[in-house]
Amino acid sequence: MGGLLLKAISRCGKIRAEKMRRVIYCITLVILGFVFPAIAAQRADLDAFLAGLRQHSAEVVSLAGPFTQEKRLAMFDRPVVFTGKLAMARPNRLRWEFIDPVLSVLIFDGETGMRCSDRGDPVVFDMTKDPVMRAVGGQLQLWISGDFAAMEDRYALRLEKPATLVVTPVSEKEKEYIASVVITFAQPSMQPAEVTINEAGGDTTRIVFGEPMVNGALADELFRSCWIDD
Repeated sequence: MGGLLLKAISRCGKIRAEKMRRVIYCITLVILGFVFPAIAAQRADLDAFLAGLRQHSAEVVSLAGPFTQEKRLAMFDRPVVFTGKLAMARPNRLRWEFIDPVLSVLIFDGETGMRCSDRGDPVVFDMTKDPVMRAVGGQLQLWISGDFAAMEDRYALRLEKPATLVVTPVSEKEKEYIASVVITFAQPSMQPAEVTINEAGGDTTRIVFGEPMVNGALADELFRSCWIDD
């Protein structure tokens, strides 16, 4: 009986860690959209764009804005809709917050972070001691940095007109839960307008962004506290 209980606890831990990886994977792909400029349709144009990617990414010092997330499960007809807001400050600060119908926040601030929920106390983590969150943080740094050469080793990119980027994982492990991510850019601003995440099991997540504030001043409190008074 004790052995079965230990196995159940171990399995729950693995499931929880896998859900966290999915959440962060989605977030990092959203960040990718915010640091990408206009996408050309031809490989030659894309190659020319890659040369200036780091310079362009460096110009996006911070951003913040609202979003609506629609989660559609393959087994249900009606989607679940969430509203929230995000804030990002380079080089390594991120806040991803759900406001309705649940309250939850995920924060990264350098080597530390916090998971917050209205159902319990905040969980603080140290990426130097937490291997799961260290891997997550490393992935976030990869996408935020704009190091496209490193990204291309892990993701296949396809450009579609008029301004859509299709991102497909190369890793068989990542393909187990993410089939593709489609980022549509608004014109002429070329800021991401919509991101659709297609999971391998048939579920989809569609995120629609409101007008972001780019390079505005962001309070330190956003990356240190669960709940901020507006």
